[in-house]
Amino acid sequence: MPVRAAQFPFLHETGHRLTTPRRRILDVLPATPTSAQELFGMLRRKGVKSDLVTVYRTLDLFTRLGLVQKTQFGDQTARYELVGATGHHHHLVCEQCGSIEDVPLDEQMLLGQVGKKSKFQVTRHTLEFFGRCIKCQ
Repeated sequence: MPVRAAQFPFLHETGHRLTTPRRRILDVLPATPTSAQELFGMLRRKGVKSDLVTVYRTLDLFTRLGLVQKTQFGDQTARYELVGATGHHHHLVCEQCGSIEDVPLDEQMLLGQVGKKSKFQVTRHTLEFFGRCIKCQ
């Protein structure tokens, strides 16, 4: 079952309705981190009548339910992407053009080393790399 379709029953199971705006937001949410403003623009271009407040509220709900991951890359703009679309991953962020790429890491090995060396029990983490992409170097 596609990731997006799998979200529909989950909303009902958690006591939330799958309203038309929620369905449309799931339909257009890309696999790359996207701001609420960008998502609102995508909805408008597809002719979906919605407002920015609804987009923010829906993204907040999806984040609380664990359907969407919220990430900030140091520019004070929250970006959202579906959880499960590519599994847990990290990002390469170009400081020049703003492009964002996923970067796969052996997360279990990394977390094991951190825990072993620091005697710290990690419960969650975020990890982003900033620099210049190949086009901007």
